[in-house]
Amino acid sequence: MTMKKSKGRLLIGGGVVLALALIVFGNFKLEGAKDQYCLAQTHLQFPITTLMEGDKWDFYTGCFDKLSFRDSVKLLLVDQSAELKKSTEISKLLAVMEKNPNNDSQVYKEARQKFCLLTSRSAEEREQAVANIQKFLGLTDIPVEFLCSRFNGKPDDSGTDYSSPASEHYEAARFAFTVDPKTNYIVEVGEAERRWGTKEDGTRWFENMPEYDDTPTYTTHEAIKPVAEAFMIKHQDIFGVDITKMTYQFEGRKVGNFFVRWIDTSKPYTNDTVECGDVDQKREGAYQNDQGVWCLKSTYTRYPTVSMTIMQSGQVAVYDNDGWELEKL
Repeated sequence: MTMKKSKGRLLIGGGVVLALALIVFGNFKLEGAKDQYCLAQTHLQFPITTLMEGDKWDFYTGCFDKLSFRDSVKLLLVDQSAELKKSTEISKLLAVMEKNPNNDSQVYKEARQKFCLLTSRSAEEREQAVANIQKFLGLTDIPVEFLCSRFNGKPDDSGTDYSSPASEHYEAARFAFTVDPKTNYIVEVGEAERRWGTKEDGTRWFENMPEYDDTPTYTTHEAIKPVAEAFMIKHQDIFGVDITKMTYQFEGRKVGNFFVRWIDTSKPYTNDTVECGDVDQKREGAYQNDQGVWCLKSTYTRYPTVSMTIMQSGQVAVYDNDGWELEKL
């Protein structure tokens, strides 16, 4: 009987030790996952060459301390070592570009290309964006080049959340395209950036422009309206814009180009601004702040607007959906 009790105690004691060991091991794994995640986030915010001290250390410890037990468990289910490896490589490439700011240098170009591919969506995820660009051009087999992404974190897409592209940039047929990666909709079209220089005789040279059709088929603003509307309706699936719910406006004409737009007055975006210093003290909204300085508070209301430059041939040369930008404010 005594031996049975002793064995029972040994089993219980062994079970307790094993449980404690598992808890310690589990906690070690959780702490490791937090460490790798926060190191990855830190590398994305600070150059790899910056020592882990000061603001960089504060950022890391702040990240570590904010993560809850639940967050740690979620992180443990993901391969944080792969994320750390990726973020370290991104940080190294950013350091190379910062050290070699000349955009035309081969070192910068190679680092930039690697950075853009490393931080982009996969080629499969970008397939629909490419197809939309080809449809816009009316050329299903034309090559479309992915350039780079811009990232979330700030309204102008200049953030550093490299795991979350806010906009993508492409070139095709010498046109530049901006795409919303969440939807693959085209939100902006214009001329691609062109290089230029000066010849020995003092004249300038430019890279080729896009091919424009300037045939004077539509010569009045009355004639161009149905052409512009038909283009937008036909391509609603690549723009994500329904102009039948918007108000058409003719903006003007210049050298064979017509400027038109559609406004969605059902979605106002209102924001307040404050300007202090040299302001009109008699204007509505003017007041003195705590320091006695005159300030002016103004309220601005903007509406989602789609703008287009359409040539007299009916070719669309410029497209801009600023409603997409307003949604991020």
